[in-house]
Amino acid sequence: MSFSGICHVPILGTNMGKSYNEHNQIKSNATPYVQCNGIPSLTKPGDRLLATFVNQMVASAFELPSERLLRYDRGNAKATRARQISIYLMHTGLSFSLSTISRIYKKDRTTIGYACRVIEDLRDSPAFDDRILELEQTISTVLKLASYTPEKGGNDEK
Repeated sequence: MSFSGICHVPILGTNMGKSYNEHNQIKSNATPYVQCNGIPSLTKPGDRLLATFVNQMVASAFELPSERLLRYDRGNAKATRARQISIYLMHTGLSFSLSTISRIYKKDRTTIGYACRVIEDLRDSPAFDDRILELEQTISTVLKLASYTPEKGGNDEK
């Protein structure tokens, strides 16, 4: 059985015809990621920090523990919607690829794409769009602050 190096599940197509128990056995034998704060290691050093920030920001906005967004199960509707928003913001606000986000949430890339489409469709509602816009602006502000470097010397006198 071959496994991809970036995913907990077998390469697509290799589990075809397997029973539910065999499929779950394959997943349980896969090598786990090294995790920090529930977020798997990503390729760029700052990506894990940004993913953690977005996840915690959305969880806070929905008054949920951030771990609920990373759980493998579906959870309730509130947690699912928060997860979809977090996925959408990582894709649009941080320009994470669908594959990168799928590794974070341990979900298939097509599921990640579906979450982005759902949120995009919900943005037709002005109230929902305003809420997403606030979260996007928060991400934008944090990214600007993260790249800010004070001038050398720190001298404010002119």
